[in-house]
Amino acid sequence: RRIAEIVRGIKAGAQRGAADIDPIADGDGELIDLDLQVDLGAVNPATTSGTDVLLTTQYLEEADELADRIAVLDRGRIVAEGTPEELKRRIPGAHIVLRFTDVASLDAAARSLREGSRDDTDLVLRVPNDGGVRSLRDVLARLGDGIAVEDLSIPTPDLDDVFFALTGTLSKEQNQ
Repeated sequence: RRIAEIVRGIKAGAQRGAADIDPIADGDGELIDLDLQVDLGAVNPATTSGTDVLLTTQYLEEADELADRIAVLDRGRIVAEGTPEELKRRIPGAHIVLRFTDVASLDAAARSLREGSRDDTDLVLRVPNDGGVRSLRDVLARLGDGIAVEDLSIPTPDLDDVFFALTGTLSKEQNQ
């Protein structure tokens, strides 16, 4: 019931073309509606403890920083809900990025890790990864000691990646 009320409020605000929506109260306590022009730094967790804060924003970095839980909407429907970390873990396509100092090392690594996609300009090999330690150990074992890796990183998705994966469209923040 509460989610339906929130979605109804969001739709009403969007139909008016307003940046803010009508405050929504539930039976358990007060719900604060933040106008997007409010200084979000002024939202102090100590003063809002026990109070729900409904923030509607196109700036997913802000949502990641401020929100305990996020609902992703697509065409007026909630398509996913969870903590920022839960939503990020849902995104497939994680990879390990290996950077090399020379083309010979990149060639050797590409032969050992055929599933990887290479970037000859940056001397980088991107290898699919399921996010687990076992997958990382497997990649390193297959490289062996004979291939010198200059740098290794495992980028994590952000909420823009989540939004794109769930809706198939770029967020407004990414379009700017």
